[in-house]
Amino acid sequence: MFPMKSVFQLLAIAGLVLLSHPGLAQTNPPAVNAGKPASDAPQAPAVLPGKGLAQHDFFYAGEAKEERMSIVRGGQVVWSYTHPGRGEISDAVLEPNGNILFAHQFGITEITPDKKVVWNFDAPAQTEIHTAQPIGANSVWFIENGNPARFVVIDKATGNIEHQFELSVKNPGSVHGQFRQARLTAAGTILVAHMDSHRVVEYDLDGKVLWSQDVTSCWSAKPLANGNILIAGAGEKFVREINRKGETVWQWTAADAPEYKFSNVQTATRLPNGNTIVNNWFNQWSDKLDPGNAPVQAIEVTPDKKVVWALRAWSPPADLGPSTTIQILDEPPTSWIDPATGHRVVRLTREPGSASLYFNQNGYTADGKKLVYSTPGGISVLDLATREARQIVPGRARLIEAGRKTQRIYYAREGAVFSTDADTGETRRIGALPPGGGVATVNADETLLAGAYVEGGAQQVRPAPDQQLHPLDQPANKAEMMERRWAARLPMVFFTLDVRTGEIKTIHRSNDWLGHLLFSPTDPTLLMFCHEGPWHKVDRIWTIRADGSGLKQIHTRTMAMEIFGHEFWSADGKTIWYDLQTPRGEDFWLAGYNIDSGARTWYHLQRNEWSIHFNVSRDGALFCGDGGDPGQVAKAPDGEWLYLFRPELIENAGINEKGFVQPGVLRAERLVNMSKHGYRLEPNVSFTPDRKWVVFRSNMFGPVYVFAVEVAKTEQPAPPSASRPE
Repeated sequence: MFPMKSVFQLLAIAGLVLLSHPGLAQTNPPAVNAGKPASDAPQAPAVLPGKGLAQHDFFYAGEAKEERMSIVRGGQVVWSYTHPGRGEISDAVLEPNGNILFAHQFGITEITPDKKVVWNFDAPAQTEIHTAQPIGANSVWFIENGNPARFVVIDKATGNIEHQFELSVKNPGSVHGQFRQARLTAAGTILVAHMDSHRVVEYDLDGKVLWSQDVTSCWSAKPLANGNILIAGAGEKFVREINRKGETVWQWTAADAPEYKFSNVQTATRLPNGNTIVNNWFNQWSDKLDPGNAPVQAIEVTPDKKVVWALRAWSPPADLGPSTTIQILDEPPTSWIDPATGHRVVRLTREPGSASLYFNQNGYTADGKKLVYSTPGGISVLDLATREARQIVPGRARLIEAGRKTQRIYYAREGAVFSTDADTGETRRIGALPPGGGVATVNADETLLAGAYVEGGAQQVRPAPDQQLHPLDQPANKAEMMERRWAARLPMVFFTLDVRTGEIKTIHRSNDWLGHLLFSPTDPTLLMFCHEGPWHKVDRIWTIRADGSGLKQIHTRTMAMEIFGHEFWSADGKTIWYDLQTPRGEDFWLAGYNIDSGARTWYHLQRNEWSIHFNVSRDGALFCGDGGDPGQVAKAPDGEWLYLFRPELIENAGINEKGFVQPGVLRAERLVNMSKHGYRLEPNVSFTPDRKWVVFRSNMFGPVYVFAVEVAKTEQPAPPSASRPE
């Protein structure tokens, strides 16, 4: 048994893979033999597959007569808690800081590892709360069953309602049966299982319906990394994965495991290895448990539906009770050698939900020694030599980028821009943002910031209300969203903000959709930006001076359906590099434009080597790319890899006029197998300043972490403990 302090230090860095769902105890019809064992037939095989409690580390809670929760590590219950009062625990989560947030029908409570209540919200009269999850560092979202029912985001510290909207229900007077589980998606939308009206619906945070699908008996719906949705079917005892067209791509039913008796499948979760955990809720209100013939509380099945683990723990010292929440706490490995490539991969961050910056933003301190990254609880820096991390900005903040001249980190919070010294922690407020404005970039000498806003209070497409926002997660309806926003022709403004005085100056106005502002890494007066929208309908890449002069288009289309974008600077500020396709989805290039001479270089790639984003080392000698799945524009059948590229110019033995493009090829080397990664989360690769590692973010183990892969191939084989799990 670990000392309790050590246990919770481990819990604070544990990975979060959720299997969470509420029961519907009071509204279930009574069992045929109510108050008696449901059947004398065996409830499960005498010998269960797997390692019992030692199969996974997990947090556990169940909808039961007692509001109990437990943490299992190393095959033992290392922590347990029984919440006093009436109600049932329908949803619960172990947070990265070790606290536990749980919904218990008549309220929501958050407790510390030592069981002290740090926050509580009582459900209003005639309402119930069966699902709640943290959002950001200080807020909680929940669904309030009632008349009317509503979705709410509340600030824990102030009690202010940040978002709310009403939810339609079939039976307004039957509060208990309206909703159980909902989940926030990576795109910042909310996925709700309408239990009483048999529908799964996706909403934006203003309550607009984005997607809907009829599903009978739906108790829970969870977004998957591949963009599909995993639904559990309660009394109908199914788990179904559907795509956005409503098509079933995988399904399990109780008939697939006839040797196990299932009574109610409330929730399921997809593990990083492709297996699925299916819970089996036992109704204490209508059935009587036979200790000698007890049902399993959950099983784990492979994609071909083989049962590889069954959980049955009904007796002390591990009497877990009925299962509603099983949150897997298996932490991803810290190091392994990719067996497909021979390159060493390391996990840099400990916090689930941690994120490196967008591929073209500077994520390294001026001395080149630290990586800056965001976490659910703030902004942290990681020493690249020791891999020790520390938080420098606590709480809700939007990371902008690291300065190139000083050790300062720039970020926005509460309508203003701030900077903090990465070494000393000294912080200062730079100035207020214009209403609706956001800052995107810091110039080379750290005297100016630049950003944009829509004039007149018009609303842009709003990202998730999380505290660390990045344009990294592709929304499920990205193409439709891009078309809609592009066609809106909203009046936009570019502005600069003086770092010393906080003065704001307007430098450019347009009715085009503008974005991706990025200062040159060496010229403090030069900005690059893009015309956002469908790439085949816009002239995307432009530069402008910080005083608004010198507006210049960088690439001119030469054929129909030619597209270009995802532009980035070389470290010396002399070249703008970008993805070029001639035409869209057919022929692929990494194109470069020299700012001073206007010379152009195009490096050719194969379809499988095309990447959502590319990047370049500081010396310009190497490129890297993050690949893509078959759903991306290249439709690559085998593109789910991180790549290292070595550029080779083609020798010119013929005519070479001044305006000619200089052609070349990128010689690709695979670095990381990304087949377990969900590409709705873009990996966003970047080289470390010393060119020895490529940093990326990934959900290949479920939660998002920051990783790095070594550029040099490892000679010796990896020890068994460091191998990447299947």
